[in-house]
Amino acid sequence: TGYSQIKSGLERDGFEIKPLMLATTNTIPADAAVIIVGGPQAPFQPQEASQIKSYLARGGRVLLMVDSGIGVRDYKALGDAGLGSVLSEWGITLRNDLVIDQVSSQIADPGVVVAYRYGNSIITAKMGNMAAAFPIARSIAMAASAPANVSLTSLIQTSDQSWGAANLDAVMTSLRSGQFPAPTTADAKGPLDIAATGINSETKARLAVFGSSSFAANGFLYWPGNTDMFLNSVNWLAEQESQITVRPKVSNQRPLLPSALMSVQVFGVSIILIPLAVLVVGAIVWWRRR
Repeated sequence: TGYSQIKSGLERDGFEIKPLMLATTNTIPADAAVIIVGGPQAPFQPQEASQIKSYLARGGRVLLMVDSGIGVRDYKALGDAGLGSVLSEWGITLRNDLVIDQVSSQIADPGVVVAYRYGNSIITAKMGNMAAAFPIARSIAMAASAPANVSLTSLIQTSDQSWGAANLDAVMTSLRSGQFPAPTTADAKGPLDIAATGINSETKARLAVFGSSSFAANGFLYWPGNTDMFLNSVNWLAEQESQITVRPKVSNQRPLLPSALMSVQVFGVSIILIPLAVLVVGAIVWWRRR
């Protein structure tokens, strides 16, 4: 399946993975070490978002990965995926845009953000200048002054020549003509945050937010930093810092660099047809690494 390789990576790191349907449960299991929400195709209902908020209030750990609305069937409806009430308590906002980076377009299409500007975090400390690619990404805004007891860290930034195209109608019109739109005065200007983490010192809750989910899909794991970025983030959330590392890379994979239009078409379809399920990473009693 679309995320089978990263699932295997979690299992190698000693995690047990179970699905969770927030619409059919009243509460998130107490023994859930990490909740992973990947690539929602429609906004969460208020009661579903409330469950995530309550889980975090109890000291839970959550990984949210929300693509730009351009990658879903109804790009006008996704917005912040119904997670605004959850993220506002952490001083984080999901912008409803599509990040375009002219620098990364020199080696891939501009709809795939290639980043190697990492924040001061244990998640990326060993990654150096290792590049990671984030398709159909949206940008993230962090409050200048974080809420009480919350500390925020920028995890990944784009280049200063990037921007967040906010008019998704104009983006779609340009894509249909095989081009990307030029930046406008309404667009957020780079460098832009596309991933961030937060810790609540009072509740001990941890949160990681990515503006892309497809970076963890099989088709993008040939990028050197993608696997480590995802697995290190999950291990950081679970407070398994000994698992945070740079893993051996498979050498026989070669990237396909599509055109800008092809990229959004292919990955938009893959997001619609093969969405990443909401997963519960359960607590475990043994670890493969010594």
